Amino acid sequence: MKTKILIIALIIVMMIPAVKAAATLEVTAFSCNPSEVKLGSQFSCTATIQNTGDASGTLNTATLYPDANNWLEDATYPVTANTALSSGASASVTFSGMKGKKSGNNGFSKIMIDDVSDNFVADNNVRVNVIDIIVTASASAGSGTSGGSVDVVTQATAGGNADVVLSFSLSGTGCTIGSQSSTATSNEMTDGQSTSHTWTVTIGTANCSYSVSAQATSNPGSIISKTDTSSGAITCTNCVVSDNTTTTTTSGSGGGGGGGGVAGETQTIAKDLIKKGETAEFKYTTAILAVTQIDVIASNEMTKTELKVARYTGLPSSISAAPSNNVYRYIEFTATNLSSIEKAVVKFKINKTWISDNGLDSDKIYLYRYTVQWDKLVTSKTLTDSGYYYYQAETPGFSYFAIAGEPIPVAISEPEKASTSTEQTIEEQTPEKTAETPAEAKPVIEKPLSIPTDYIYIIAVLVIVLLAGWFYYHGHKKFVKK
Repeated sequence: MKTKILIIALIIVMMIPAVKAAATLEVTAFSCNPSEVKLGSQFSCTATIQNTGDASGTLNTATLYPDANNWLEDATYPVTANTALSSGASASVTFSGMKGKKSGNNGFSKIMIDDVSDNFVADNNVRVNVIDIIVTASASAGSGTSGGSVDVVTQATAGGNADVVLSFSLSGTGCTIGSQSSTATSNEMTDGQSTSHTWTVTIGTANCSYSVSAQATSNPGSIISKTDTSSGAITCTNCVVSDNTTTTTTSGSGGGGGGGGVAGETQTIAKDLIKKGETAEFKYTTAILAVTQIDVIASNEMTKTELKVARYTGLPSSISAAPSNNVYRYIEFTATNLSSIEKAVVKFKINKTWISDNGLDSDKIYLYRYTVQWDKLVTSKTLTDSGYYYYQAETPGFSYFAIAGEPIPVAISEPEKASTSTEQTIEEQTPEKTAETPAEAKPVIEKPLSIPTDYIYIIAVLVIVLLAGWFYYHGHKKFVKK
């Protein structure tokens, strides 16, 4: 009896399907270092990948993807591991050399482990706070008399989550802001948010210069800071002594946008010394230029440098064709003693009203450079505030430039689509001329109704049979009577 029970149990066990052992690779931890960075600064992220299956496996590649904002310089960051993992074992994969091209508190969408998608980074809301700051300052007047006053309005736009401190300073003889605080603080600003402050300057006994700096400190970590500055000058019209400044601004004839190519407003920034490897910031405060800053990275030491930006009222006369039908500014960069540069980054802004009035796409604004032809430079939108969109583009040198945009694509409405589809269908179903379709339609000739020949024979036979029968019948009757 026991033997029978054992045999039955063995048969039952054998009937149970065997579970196949397999390796399962999953992301179990993910972090970035640092988690708060400046725009354009490098950082890295590390993922822990564990084999949670019950068999050994191999981690071949792991690929990190940014979220839908596409805020990283590259679309994917693949790492080849080729690491064998036994059941329960883990491996670390580091994604390095990443740079944020858009400010904001940005995240990731997934990590592909070989060909399997793992959403750990998105599900756990792992983010990197990429900060930036842009400050502008404009005076209510560029000049005044001694004892008079000028208001300097400043505005700072934050990139990412940051605390922002505006600081105002004066240089010159006698200019003062009196009892006003020289700083203004705005905490817990978010990406694209702006703050503003106005300082009233009392003119002294000479020309004076002002400078406004905006320092953004990452929030909540406070582990990284970035500073931007803007400056300008106030001329004392009835003072005897004037101060020398490194910035000169002149105005030429003409407004904006028309033809003629006449140089209008210009602004020149001078620097006494730029060291090798240093990034020199040339900041421009003349709003009509559109250019706000040019960052120059020196490949060798340079002295007594100048960089002038001039706005043209139309297409420069030496150039035959425009790069686009929608040009915001034509400008020219003229450099003095700036021959040893590694690269230059041009930062500019465009009025939102101009973009909307011309039906343009704010994500398709480009900086064009002219050499022997117009070359479209890689241009990215960096910030936005209530009045402007901000952009930057890298250029290998200086010459004529144009800021232009592309229109928003016109969507085809459903009736138009249906009409187009119908027309195409008709065209497809009506060939011009084929071997099966005659070139000319032949007239149809109606024939009189006719009886087929076979029917005639049949009818004739029937008639003959009937007649024969009739004669036979009547002849037979006569014979019988006789």
